[in-house]
Amino acid sequence: MKLSEKIFALRRQKGMSQEKLAEELNVSRQSISRWENGTAQPDAENIFLLSRIFGTTADSLLDEEQDVSADSLSTDRGQERFRRLFPSAAGAVLFLTGLLGNFVIYVLSRMFKVMIPNITREYDGTIIYRWSSGITGYSYKYFIQEHHLELLTALLWVMLACGLILLLRKPIRTFLQTQIAFITKIHRKKKA
Repeated sequence: MKLSEKIFALRRQKGMSQEKLAEELNVSRQSISRWENGTAQPDAENIFLLSRIFGTTADSLLDEEQDVSADSLSTDRGQERFRRLFPSAAGAVLFLTGLLGNFVIYVLSRMFKVMIPNITREYDGTIIYRWSSGITGYSYKYFIQEHHLELLTALLWVMLACGLILLLRKPIRTFLQTQIAFITKIHRKKKA
């Protein structure tokens, strides 16, 4: 099956009009029509975007020996869905692990007293820490130091940050794509 036939079949299978597909790809409706008629070919970026929209791979779109029936695309869809969902699931696990770990350390730091230094400042501005077993209190910072949890806490904070980045990756990418499309549209209007 040719690429033009696949684009037509997949668009119809998704229930999309040429206008709707053109809008999602940021191209004209005439471009979609030419692709489906076989008089023009989409560029590499549009092939990639088409594969995302149709839930298939670029290879299956370009391979003329491969059909676009529901059976042939089901494994591609499963793999594509896994690739789409894995970063979000991994991000959620990392974020929640980092958050829960830091919360447990914080709660423990509020349950057990630790030595807190007596901090004084000299006339020249130097800070002096004096440790005494008689001065105790509740402190997240000094709980971590006293129980040598610096590496674990740092790891938990890194997990939390990486998880947050993975969770926000898609909204940030969408935001950036819309901004780029907007700037491109303005630039094209200025040229015309």
